[in-house]
Amino acid sequence: MYIAMAPMEGITTVTFRNVYKKHFSGIDRFYTPFLSANHTHKFHGSEKKEYTPFQPDLVPQVLTNNPEDFIWALYVLKEAGYKEVNLNTGCPSGTVTAKRKGAGMLMEPDKLRSFFDRVFEEKESRVTLSRPIISWPGIC
Repeated sequence: MYIAMAPMEGITTVTFRNVYKKHFSGIDRFYTPFLSANHTHKFHGSEKKEYTPFQPDLVPQVLTNNPEDFIWALYVLKEAGYKEVNLNTGCPSGTVTAKRKGAGMLMEPDKLRSFFDRVFEEKESRVTLSRPIISWPGIC
């Protein structure tokens, strides 16, 4: 068993995590605020700061509903040194679920199954998908 610090958008940024680690202990694993994987196949500079340089106690969290975009993110994060990635399927925020991302992915089980089928057939991108994180509105 481990204790994880779930991501809270706008709060648990890299700065917060670094200050926390300097002054406190007890957290085994930290998660980034979500990194948006989309058709541009580029993470913004502020997103890159969340996962670089590599931190062994950090799990990058990706938000997308497109398997190709997620696979692209897996390759990027694997190259950065990560062996575990979290797919955000829990954020209940209306702006996220309206796009069928986060918890919105759960509304269409067949599409979710197709998403995972495609991701798991991509053998070269192999990383571990982390356990789901429970989120509350406004903090995913």
